Amino acid sequence: MPLPVEPTRRAMVHILRHGFGLSAFALFEEDREHRLVLAVLDGPEDDGVMAEGEVIWDFGLAASVVSSGRPVLANYDTPRPARVPYARGPRLIVGGCAVPLAEGFAWADRGDGPILEREFKAIGEAMGLLVMDRRRAEEAAEARANARLLAASLEGVRTVLESRDERLCLAALCEATARETQASDVIATLTQNSGECIIVGGIGPSAQALLGRTFDPSSGLVGLALRSGAAVPTSLRWHPTMRFVLGHGADIPVAPGEGVMVHPIGEEGLGALVLVRGDFAREGALHAVRTTCEAAALLVRQFRMREAAIRNAMYDGLTGLYNRTAFMQHLSQAIALCNRHRINLSLLMLDADHFKRVNDEYGHQAGDVALRFIADTVRRALREYDFAGRYGGEEMAVALPHTDARGAAAVAERIRGLVAAAAVPFGSLRLSLTVSIGVATLTSTMRGPEDLIAVADAALYAAKGSGRNRVVVGP
Repeated sequence: MPLPVEPTRRAMVHILRHGFGLSAFALFEEDREHRLVLAVLDGPEDDGVMAEGEVIWDFGLAASVVSSGRPVLANYDTPRPARVPYARGPRLIVGGCAVPLAEGFAWADRGDGPILEREFKAIGEAMGLLVMDRRRAEEAAEARANARLLAASLEGVRTVLESRDERLCLAALCEATARETQASDVIATLTQNSGECIIVGGIGPSAQALLGRTFDPSSGLVGLALRSGAAVPTSLRWHPTMRFVLGHGADIPVAPGEGVMVHPIGEEGLGALVLVRGDFAREGALHAVRTTCEAAALLVRQFRMREAAIRNAMYDGLTGLYNRTAFMQHLSQAIALCNRHRINLSLLMLDADHFKRVNDEYGHQAGDVALRFIADTVRRALREYDFAGRYGGEEMAVALPHTDARGAAAVAERIRGLVAAAAVPFGSLRLSLTVSIGVATLTSTMRGPEDLIAVADAALYAAKGSGRNRVVVGP
């Protein structure tokens, strides 16, 4: 699109007209709808002359320059009426010329004599300078726009990188890319282990209504972006024949002809960002979105690596319970809290009966299945504030705050009964398992977790020694 008329261009037109003694000099340029309009006119001001900004439909003698893009020179021996592009009707002229511009043309005429070849050439050279000046102005404007976009992109990246967790990171990604593209709706999705995607963040009413929803991306544009590792073309306009933006199970309403951009978050199928009804064709918009998505992907991977490190340091990889170190730390804190506030605390020490026999007869994979089943059974029996850990081998420990010996024995008996009643599937087999459980309750004479564990351990060994598959409460 042409820039607004600068004073220098108007001054050049004025100088050319008066310098060559012309009757009129006019510039015609395209408007936003690609129609030629009268942009600048230096010349007659009677009622037969068009106003600046008015669309021209009759090019007159300039028609060939519009169709061919070549300059035109027309001279007559005497004044004669001719159709000129800036007038509503014929004007008396002796000479006229038209010179093409980048997005339009220039017109000059004289009523009292022809336009000489040297004048025609000089007008062409002047218009060439005008085009170069316009191009430099457009390049400068584009550079300023790109600088603003780069600044916005860097601000978006900075906001993303300052996020403290994955949720805040993806929220910052949505906000930054919405600013960069003026999109009305932005949705952030992450790929799950199952291959489905979950909607974890978004801006706009449609996005907010979909938070937490999962969907199959294979039939939508999200799947296309994840498979290709590249943005869906920014020139895309939604068409009713396309099945989904997101995928089967969740989608965002998009009207025919509205703009859509789907950009992968990272290069390993981590997730995708969906932007709807934005200015995606703007120079630099795709680069800004790509840069911000890459920053978010980097941070999400770092968060996940940190979470994995914490999880590996705290949890047992087989059962998902606390490992021994983490369990002992939590137990020490719980004992200190319960002693301070005189709250009951009980401990269960649990051991799988004849576990070596399971390993010897069915293999270590069967032993792993057995331990996972027992751990899951323990988890189902716990309240929100209870916690459990793998103490070692096939032995597990369960801490029960706000629980006396009688209540702890009831929990232990429930766990024992659930394990004994189950037939645990292992391939084509069904494993029969039992557990022995020792129960201890915190007393004022106990100085730390070791004393409580010692009592529960003694009760566990008593349960083992008296036939297994039973609960024994310590003194």
